[in-house]
Formats: sequence, structure tokens, C-alpha cells
Amino acid sequence: MTRLDLFFFIANRRDLKRFALYMLFLVASGTAANSQEREKPRNETATEHSFSRIAGVPYSDGKHGPLLADLFLPANKALHPAVIFLHGGAWRIGDRTQLQDVAVSLADKGYVGMAIDYDMTDKGDRFPVPLEEGEQAVAWLRKNAEKYQVDPRRIAVAGSSAGGELAALIALDRRPILGADVQAAIIFNGVLDLSDIGPDPENMVAPYLGGSCAAKFELCKRASPVFQVHGGAPPFFVGHGTADRVVPYSQAEHFVNLLRGEHVQVTPFVAKDAGHTYWNTNVWFKANIEAVLAFLHAAMPSREF
Repeated sequence: MTRLDLFFFIANRRDLKRFALYMLFLVASGTAANSQEREKPRNETATEHSFSRIAGVPYSDGKHGPLLADLFLPANKALHPAVIFLHGGAWRIGDRTQLQDVAVSLADKGYVGMAIDYDMTDKGDRFPVPLEEGEQAVAWLRKNAEKYQVDPRRIAVAGSSAGGELAALIALDRRPILGADVQAAIIFNGVLDLSDIGPDPENMVAPYLGGSCAAKFELCKRASPVFQVHGGAPPFFVGHGTADRVVPYSQAEHFVNLLRGEHVQVTPFVAKDAGHTYWNTNVWFKANIEAVLAFLHAAMPSREF
């Protein structure tokens, strides 16, 4: 969820109340001007990298037309592990380009990337629609593994914020759709308990669930990864900023403890004094990528990497 996305979302509606919420979001999430946490510039070209990019590949029909993905394919011809990326944006805004810098960094190291769009609440789509579409993306990539030189036994999911909730639920699903099981999950500042987010949780959660967590208690539990943890889950990477005011750092701590209690392999990454989307800041981007690569190497080992 970028400031630019939010600005146009508000400006298009000329809604002063939403503008006030936007300003509150900036303060709470730590995205106001900060010399230590400016957004990391996007990669300008692919010519310096050892991968190719295929944009706008349809992977599912979707509720309102084809759902698209961008693929990041390492140059060499070996089979590669893969990571599917789910963007954040309060299940309401955002698109598949949000995590492209992460996808580029992993593609340079031999990981196929698949960054997807999914249907959101801005068009009236509620949980579990985005979850089902995320699982369709996993199944699609596994079905097309040979075409894109993917090792179908080594597919991970990754997501930020609302996308972190979806990635975690995909990994924790005990009965995913055929071909949608994953071997690892990477969570960046994920929404892990829908009953405990801010600064305006009802504005985010109610459109997603069709009501508040209190009114939709069972659905809220189904959509909250903290209630879905079990001993058969794949390895997790859980990164979070300690100064995150949108999704409290305590959610990540609690989730990590639950995973450990079920003897699930988990790698915490603590971004001290960082706010929401810590992974996209100059201070933490490189260290976060290095930690993710080490995690993936251990979680999905192969002779090639």
C-alpha cells in the first residue's frame, strides 16, 4: 500500500473523512518523512540482472475478468524453486508490482518469481475469494512447472501485510485445492489476527469479511492465521518491524510462538524500530533479502542452490 495509491484512492472520491483517515494512516504506519526509512527505489531496468520478465500472464478467470501475473525467470536452464508473491493494500487496493523488487532480488539468485493480482474489496469481493485465487495461482504454477522451469516440489508463497495474511493462510490450509500445497511461506508485516489491527480496523476488516470480527466471529477466525496454526505446516519466515503501528509487532511474536509450540520450523526477522512495510526501506531491504535467501535455502534445499 503506497502513499501514491492512497492519495489517488482518496482524491478520486473527494472525501474529507477518508483524507483524515489517510493522514492518520501515514502517522501510524511510520511512512511519514523519515531519513532512516525512505522507500527503496525500484529497479529501473532488467538489463543488469540474470533473469527475464514476462508481464501480464493470465493464471485464472477471476470474478471480473482474467487475473494476471508477472513472471521473473532466471536465465539458466536448470529447474528452479519458485516464490509466489501476494501484495498488500488492506485487501482493497494495490497490485502485483508491489513486491517486484523482492522478486527481482530472488530471481537474480535462481528463484522463479510469480507476482499476482487478485480480486479485492474495492469491487465487492470478500474473504475467501482472494485466498482461493492465491491457491489457484499455486496450482497454475505447478501445472505449468515444466514450461517455466519450476521444480514443482519447491514452491513457496510470500506476502506483505494483507498479502501476508493470504500467504500464511495458503501455507496453513489443511485441505488446499489440488496442487496448491506449498513448501515454505514468507510473511512480511503480515495481518495475522484480524481482530487486532489499526489505525482503523473496521474500515479494513468489515469490507473483507462483510462485517466486524465481533459480528463475523467464526469467519474472522478462519481469516486469521493465528487461529489456523497446526503441526503439519511448512517452514515459515516471519518478518516484522517493532514500530509497526498498522499491524502490531505483537502479532508476529504471538504467531512465531504458536508455530514453535507446534514444532513448525520458523525463522523470525526483527526489524528494530521499523514501521509497516519495513522490507521496502533502505535500512532493511538488503538484510531482509539475505535473511529470506538463507531461509529458502534451508526450507527448500537442492543441489543447485
